[in-house]
Amino acid sequence: MKRLLMASAVFAWGALPHLASAQADQPSATLDQFSASETPEDDFHLSRPTDLGHLRWGAQLHLDYALNPLVFEQRLGESGSEGFSIVEHHLVGTVGASLGLFDRVVVYGGLPVTLVMDGASESEIGARPFAAADGAGLGDAYLGGRVRIWGEDDDAFVIGAQATLTLPTAGVPNDPFYRGERSVSFLPEVLAELRPGFGWRIVANVGARIREEDPPGATNVTYGHQLTLGLGAAIPVWTDEADPRTHVDAHAQVYGATTFAHAFDREHTPFEWTVGAKLFHASGLMVGLAGGSGFTRGFGSPDL
Repeated sequence: MKRLLMASAVFAWGALPHLASAQADQPSATLDQFSASETPEDDFHLSRPTDLGHLRWGAQLHLDYALNPLVFEQRLGESGSEGFSIVEHHLVGTVGASLGLFDRVVVYGGLPVTLVMDGASESEIGARPFAAADGAGLGDAYLGGRVRIWGEDDDAFVIGAQATLTLPTAGVPNDPFYRGERSVSFLPEVLAELRPGFGWRIVANVGARIREEDPPGATNVTYGHQLTLGLGAAIPVWTDEADPRTHVDAHAQVYGATTFAHAFDREHTPFEWTVGAKLFHASGLMVGLAGGSGFTRGFGSPDL
């Protein structure tokens, strides 16, 4: 049984969103739009329709930092009118584990932990209807499973499906949070991978996040059911001739989500892109680094 280990640091930056926060009469929401992929053999954020192999397991640590992922704009849609950062610094570590079963199934789980989350003080926020940054603490734990539906390792096209259940482990149900949600959420996804040759691969993810619908509130952003989308590519850029299991792949990906109720409008559609690279070592160790830019101004799109 070969052990898999991955440590990856992911940094994303993007356009600045208008105020988009939880308040006492609204469900909480996860501010961090980057979610760690489920297995070490996946891309940074995107999930591949592949399995680990029977009883092969993986362990991961992801770190991602965001600068100014939530700011207040005096005039909606004008980034030059930013008043202050509701959340200025946001550092999240996610630990995860995965196990392959029957050469077709993967079960996985993980826990994100906010290491740093700070921003404007309550006095700076004043009477405005949103909460200050949560500070450090647990995020929402997740559990799920994946099945490879069609295609083998040497096929040009593979398709799979996975479903992830998120548990409200972030905080007290009656308080607003940016670290997680008040209730269970469910994310079924379809995963596809095209392999045109020369080691290239193109990955697509489409899903629907089912979550608690929020009551009417005073802020311009609501948290409801979401369509999730992702598209990425990976190409080999270096291979050790002595042992091809040691190689480096370059990655590029675009991912985000939009609510069904407010599809593709600015505040409800955070999207970002990242580029980076991963080193896969013959020992089973995998290390990666990526950076990107948010190109929509939705909830959680950071400046860096």
